[in-house]
Amino acid sequence: MGIGRKVLILNLALAIVSVVLIFTIGHQIWNTGYLTLEENDVHQNTNRAYQAWMEEVEVLGSVVSDWAPWDEMYTFAQRPWDNEFVKNNLDDAMLENFKINTVIIANNSGEITYAKNIKMTEKQDTLTSEDFIPHVKKINELLMKKTVRGNIIKGFIMMEDFPVLVAAQRISTSGFEGESPGMLILIRNADKDYVKQIARRVQVEMIFIASHEKESTMNSDYWQEIRDEKQIKGYQVITDIYNNRGYLLETTMFRGIYQQGQRQMKSYASLTLLLGIAISFITVMLLEKLVLRRLRKLDGFMKTVVGGGRDCCATGFAW
Repeated sequence: MGIGRKVLILNLALAIVSVVLIFTIGHQIWNTGYLTLEENDVHQNTNRAYQAWMEEVEVLGSVVSDWAPWDEMYTFAQRPWDNEFVKNNLDDAMLENFKINTVIIANNSGEITYAKNIKMTEKQDTLTSEDFIPHVKKINELLMKKTVRGNIIKGFIMMEDFPVLVAAQRISTSGFEGESPGMLILIRNADKDYVKQIARRVQVEMIFIASHEKESTMNSDYWQEIRDEKQIKGYQVITDIYNNRGYLLETTMFRGIYQQGQRQMKSYASLTLLLGIAISFITVMLLEKLVLRRLRKLDGFMKTVVGGGRDCCATGFAW
């Protein structure tokens, strides 16, 4: 095998090793970086969905904190048959404006004295006050434990088919004077359509999941799960008003960052390979021009010298 071919093979071997080494290091750094970016992006979007959910709870809480310490509400709680109050303050348009599906007033024993339900859309699921009776008693017990007037219970309760947002407070005068005649509970259905409305507002694909079977595995309040090359999901644990876990807000994202990283990695691999081939070609050309050509001339000269010496020796010996 000629020296030129040996040099070419050596350079190609070095180029291949260099390309593999550079690609491995680059892939590790780049892949880790893109996965970190993806994880942060999913976390931020899941947190946005969670904050939007909590904002809905806070808004309902602010309404009940305005209505419960209200002189007219205080009087109505003692005379729940007063249709004039209902006509002026609890008509369907008012409740729909505040996105309230159910209004419940209960006495200090947890017995419902007034209830009203409205349906905001034709497709919306509805509840009745009878569906909520067990929870009214529980909420009453929770409020009884709160000694400071004006304390609010707010959050959500999982009904049979869907969750509802709940806010409750003791009814009192605007000055928080006198004995409370009972409590005010405001309820907002958080069915699939309502959750979709929240998702559209924050531009995140989001669903509510009642996942009690996963409760024992929920070691943290947040985690991610890669489904495939195209989708990744984020999960945020939320608790109901009774501090029960086992409920999740699930967000789904297209793995755009990961896909972009994979495309760039393929381009990087191609460029690295082309660079290795180019460097090998240039190195061989330079060696050919500056070294190998002269070595061949020297090799030819040495063969001529050696061959001439042999002829002289052979001729002298014949003498």
